[in-house]
Amino acid sequence: MQTIPLQTQTCNKKQAIYNLFAAYIHTIPLEDLIESVERARLDAKLRYVVIYGAACSYCLSRAKRLNGSYLRTFAVELKEQLAQTLTEFAMSILVEPRRHLDMETAEPPFRQIIDVLRQVMCIHDAEKLAISVLEIYDDGYHEERTSK
Repeated sequence: MQTIPLQTQTCNKKQAIYNLFAAYIHTIPLEDLIESVERARLDAKLRYVVIYGAACSYCLSRAKRLNGSYLRTFAVELKEQLAQTLTEFAMSILVEPRRHLDMETAEPPFRQIIDVLRQVMCIHDAEKLAISVLEIYDDGYHEERTSK
């Protein structure tokens, strides 16, 4: 039996989670997406997070003046950037050990992921996506354990 290196399995999980977020984000109308990203940027949790690419505050402010192919290109870039950002947040929550001294007061990964996701989507969708993220991550974990 051939074992797949841990790095490859982590990359596969990360890609699957990215695909999940990208599929969801592509269903959101651009105006709603811009509004939710702008709201999230003003939220205290994301105030000091640097978001690069189309999701930066400069690009978001210019989006209202775009039209035609420029607007379509911006929309694709924004959606890809947001999917990447959410993926990085989710993966950091899942792979990093909890750094709280008191483990009883530490929030479980499920709640932490929902807190991040609900900044840019409704709570119902955030919960559904968080469940899917955990399923992807846990299935990958079980596959790692059984392949050894």
